[in-house]
Amino acid sequence: MDKYDDYIFGASQFQLFEWIQEDDPELFQRIQKRVNEGRFDLQGVFWVECDLNLPSLESLIRQIYYGGQFAKKHFNRQIRFVWEPDVFGLTGALPQVLIKSGISVICSQKLSQNRFNRFPYHSFVWEGIDGSSVLVHHFPEETYDSRMRADSALKLYNNYIEKDAVPHALMVFGVGDGGGGPSIEHLERYQRIRDIEGLPCIKMGRVEDFILEWSKYVHNMKTVKGELYFERHQGTYTTEALNKIGNESMERLLSYYEFFAALLWSLKGLPIDQIFLDSTWKEVLLYQFHDILPGSSIMRVYHHSRQRYQNLIEDTQFRVMSLAKRLMSMMKDVGLIAINPTGYQKNDWVKHEGEWFLVNVPPYSYQVCTHANYLLRDVEDGIIDNGLLRVVINQHGSIESLFDHESGVEYIDAARPRPMWTIYHECAQEYPAWDFEDHYRDGRKAHPNLLARKTYRDGPSLNIELEFDYSTSSIKQIITLLPND
Repeated sequence: MDKYDDYIFGASQFQLFEWIQEDDPELFQRIQKRVNEGRFDLQGVFWVECDLNLPSLESLIRQIYYGGQFAKKHFNRQIRFVWEPDVFGLTGALPQVLIKSGISVICSQKLSQNRFNRFPYHSFVWEGIDGSSVLVHHFPEETYDSRMRADSALKLYNNYIEKDAVPHALMVFGVGDGGGGPSIEHLERYQRIRDIEGLPCIKMGRVEDFILEWSKYVHNMKTVKGELYFERHQGTYTTEALNKIGNESMERLLSYYEFFAALLWSLKGLPIDQIFLDSTWKEVLLYQFHDILPGSSIMRVYHHSRQRYQNLIEDTQFRVMSLAKRLMSMMKDVGLIAINPTGYQKNDWVKHEGEWFLVNVPPYSYQVCTHANYLLRDVEDGIIDNGLLRVVINQHGSIESLFDHESGVEYIDAARPRPMWTIYHECAQEYPAWDFEDHYRDGRKAHPNLLARKTYRDGPSLNIELEFDYSTSSIKQIITLLPND
């Protein structure tokens, strides 16, 4: 920045800024000074560049809340756009979350790597499933680490679908993937090609300034409705399942904690531990990074996150139970009660001292349990029976019986339980553990036995070291596939 007066550096993710603030306060102050000068551009409002399919909507709101809070407190900036250049698709619920959070623009580019259908727009209006709309700019060069060469500028111009209707686009240049910004080489190229005959005019600038000019052409943009589905990396919905279990468990437990804490504060004035709440939420948001939660990071990351999830779950669960017990002690004269700490109606069977009760509890409420709650005494493990259908599930997780009480028909052949859980050997070449190859069913496969280690003749070994207990949201299991050799 000292050498190139017009150079503007951009960086996203306020988690990184918080780490810098903690580790190197002097460097953080220099960054603040450059932000005030307009030379350091804060890109996006999210705490991290998170996955946009797997986290809950509450988590996405927290990404905006903590990122926006940090930007306001330490940089006096209010950021109105999302920076997600490498996310694996965007949920159709996102526009509603963004609009209600004061965010109106998304900057991205990953959909350019669709496997079958080229994404047809670079500047467009995106309408979510509830009708909320935001603007999206999809980098026409279709990369977030442009080399800032003459052919880079030509590629951007030739690719840009809306160039005649919306004559502005972003060229995002630098080392990019893996970290690091533009080098001197990039900046020297910029000086040479920024205003040369035969190339589009290039100007260094801040993203917010670009959005201000670019959005004037919204009337020329087409509208896309619903989910922005990415035609690759479907394997990230199953890869590193323990991370996904840990994330969902923590989202749920933090919601329970806030419910009980808020209730006890309103009833008894019991102070809420905001330090615990903020620090825990920030760590959960960190692990939602788009190369952590989807399972596309390196193994070292998961050695760390698995342990941290277990610690976080145990700590948060202990805190939830402590608050719940305090609340129960206040209501001990009411009798046996079932509390619903979720935002939706709960109509469930609850087991207490060997007996089962059917409870129907409104959101954030409770119900007194009596024998009038349709007490049920006969419950068998692995069997679901609602009086119409009887379903038996075996230790493999497969349905081995589906019996219709009314017709007396058994729909499952006992010799061939359905569905059969199957583990397939990874055969993707370009993105192992991310993509499903078309022919994956033709490769090696195995059927997991959830009770013991077993080696399959035509597949890998299944080594079960621990067990995950869904009832208590604690991780006790690590499942690994071992090659036969």
